[in-house]
Amino acid sequence: MIPTSFDYKKVTSVADALASLNGDAKILAGGHSLIPAMKLRLNQPATLIDITGIAALKGISDGGDKLIIGANCTHHDIVDSDLVKSHCAMLSQGGDMIGDIQVRNKGTIGGSIAHADPAADWPAMLIASGATIRVQGSDNSRDISADDFFTGFYETALQEGELITEIHVPKQGADTVGVYVKFPQPASRFAIVGVAAMVNHSGGNCNNVSIALNGVAGNAFRDTAAQAALEGKAYHADNIAAAANAAAEGVEVLSDPFASEKYRKHLAKVYVKRALSAANNQVDDLTKVEGIGPKIAEALQAAGVKTYAQLASKSSVEIKDIIVAANSRFANANPGTWPAQAKLAAEGKWDTLKKWQDELDGGV
Repeated sequence: MIPTSFDYKKVTSVADALASLNGDAKILAGGHSLIPAMKLRLNQPATLIDITGIAALKGISDGGDKLIIGANCTHHDIVDSDLVKSHCAMLSQGGDMIGDIQVRNKGTIGGSIAHADPAADWPAMLIASGATIRVQGSDNSRDISADDFFTGFYETALQEGELITEIHVPKQGADTVGVYVKFPQPASRFAIVGVAAMVNHSGGNCNNVSIALNGVAGNAFRDTAAQAALEGKAYHADNIAAAANAAAEGVEVLSDPFASEKYRKHLAKVYVKRALSAANNQVDDLTKVEGIGPKIAEALQAAGVKTYAQLASKSSVEIKDIIVAANSRFANANPGTWPAQAKLAAEGKWDTLKKWQDELDGGV
């Protein structure tokens, strides 16, 4: 179909965008949600304000204890960012599941969360990661937690005349892992059910458990019951199952031609279990490699080496550089056999590894 007639204005600054944002004007970013709605005449703005040329809304930067993601960053920008991969890898992993390559190259994170489709992927990931959305009005800016931003079916906490400018995402600690999983609608790739989970493994138990769902209800939400079922518990199958069983209780579950309420609720529990199980598999106990003690393991994890497979992929020189940079106290550590040991661990060849370790000296 053909949209109704409209005026078009391309702006180059946030101030210009805000000055133009009045009446029946709509912001155009990636356009992957707005343009189809206009073609169906579900949305009939009098003016389109094109913000794609605003440089201040682009880019991903290091904000100290957080990442600062510009609202005009495309999904691909986030997926491909080394900063994101290092400090909140779930956003890179989950972002790569959005739509197809054309959508990821054009659609923006700001446009997606402003549209607030209940089946969109970013909302659950931002809630689980503890993100904050910065919005700018004509007089001042304000920060809204992701938990409070998504308020209903295609509804947000944005007020009239406000524009999303940045998304602030706390950096993920070395002992924290996150993962996003979803059951996608096969054509659109939107989530019939999506689950984002972040868990801190320090001390051997699950701490700061954060679980958010999208596609289940009218808006993405934090599942506090599922979180409570795992918080402070050991990370094993029974506790993961208990958290999954608690998921999606006490919420009004959506029903549509793709999934009934009963089926969608069942999927929510299945995918909470899958998300938590996947997160559990992201951190291996590196101290099981002979020669690696808790402090060296911590240094490796801080450098992004969290699994046996990642350790196995490193050369001994690369490992040496990591531990020396972390603390000169470990400069004499010898990582010569660590990649080979890690390879056996990654392959589950524990008997072979144990026999070899019996011949090796102890570590730090």
